[in-house]
Amino acid sequence: MFASPGAATPPATAPVAQSLTVHDTRADHLTTGSIARAAPVRLVHVPASHGQDLPLPQTERHLLILLLLACFAVMAAGGLALWKRGWHDIVQRARAEDV
Repeated sequence: MFASPGAATPPATAPVAQSLTVHDTRADHLTTGSIARAAPVRLVHVPASHGQDLPLPQTERHLLILLLLACFAVMAAGGLALWKRGWHDIVQRARAEDV
């Protein structure tokens, strides 16, 4: 395939690895000549044993999830309070202009 000029060629009986790219000579409006379509990615599922290879222990993960939930609740409450205050100011201005 692509080899340096001085590279030896493998014997004909040696197994050849197949490329994951699909060589397609049809014209495609989304690709150029230098881009080859790739075959779909093959995902291999390797089941890990329960509780191993986790970055954090179970209790710490639960604690972080609770902290994230608490932060989200505080931010949502603050946003709602700011929205309510802004809406109240708009209504007061409109009443002051009507008088």
